Amino acid sequence: MWMGWLGVAIAISGCASARGRTYGEVTVHEGADRPQGGNTAQLGRSREAIAVIETDVGRGMGFVIDPRGYVITNRHVIEDADHIESISFPDGEPARTYESIQVVYTDPEQDLALLRIRTDDVLPYVPLASRKVVPVGRYLEEHDVVTTFRRGDDKGDWLALDHGNVDRLAVYNAAAGPGAFVGVSSVVRRGQSGGPVLDEAGRAV
Repeated sequence: MWMGWLGVAIAISGCASARGRTYGEVTVHEGADRPQGGNTAQLGRSREAIAVIETDVGRGMGFVIDPRGYVITNRHVIEDADHIESISFPDGEPARTYESIQVVYTDPEQDLALLRIRTDDVLPYVPLASRKVVPVGRYLEEHDVVTTFRRGDDKGDWLALDHGNVDRLAVYNAAAGPGAFVGVSSVVRRGQSGGPVLDEAGRAV
């Protein structure tokens, strides 16, 4: 589900009930029913969970899926790096930066990477829309408004947002990976790889 970003759907409190399921050490939460209307409060909470990832060769983005410090990003954000220098949350309350990071898993085919921040802090997180395959129409429709995030300055000290729309529910792009992706019209800027695309209810699609 990406057009330059990581495409993982994110659920909200306020759309159906969120349910947790544990996979290995990672607990994810679902709520795949389509929400009715926006959820400004959840969008704000999701924003606090969006990370800027610094490596020795570049920068990308990601987002927390488990409050114990598990972060999803694109594999290509980290694949050429010798090490990850830091993961920061510029819009967190308070803003935080971590330097002890473990690469837990990578998937070259889907261009995914799971990282873990070694911390005792309980981090803000964005619940996944579904822990299983469900029809996209359950949580997304064409022409829906989506929000993407980017660094608001060269240092990544704060996040800015852009708005776009869902163009198509099924786009096939062999370069991006197997299966269908959601087509999104929005501006893509350097350094946004790995960050989520949020719908009006604060879910990443």
